[in-house]
Amino acid sequence: MPGPDTGYALRLAAQADYTLDDDETRGSVESVLVLIMGARASLFGKAPSADDLGFALMLLGLDADREIPESTTGQLAAARRYWAPRVAHSLADGRELATRLNMELLRLSHDELRHRLALGEVPLAPPGHRQT
Repeated sequence: MPGPDTGYALRLAAQADYTLDDDETRGSVESVLVLIMGARASLFGKAPSADDLGFALMLLGLDADREIPESTTGQLAAARRYWAPRVAHSLADGRELATRLNMELLRLSHDELRHRLALGEVPLAPPGHRQT
């Protein structure tokens, strides 16, 4: 169930500062950011916030955290490149990604997510892709 003012996630995503790879489009990535932010905010029954944006950026490997190994950052970018164009153009793919955004993942604090990513976890790895 959507939380209050999930449309605010669109504004936050549009104003976010991050760098994409050459083969990515900002609009596609914003679709995934908004999906993650809306799901996380809804879980807590609130409007999306900068905190939700930071969480989504970290989950997609867009926050350049030095604690996260380069190998994991590369896997996060690969997952982002897989999901972004699909979510932007397919409701079914958006639903599939939404199912991966389980409560356990969305309830993590930034520090807890950073820790899991530092250990090499890639929660949104594409279907059929093994984590290394």
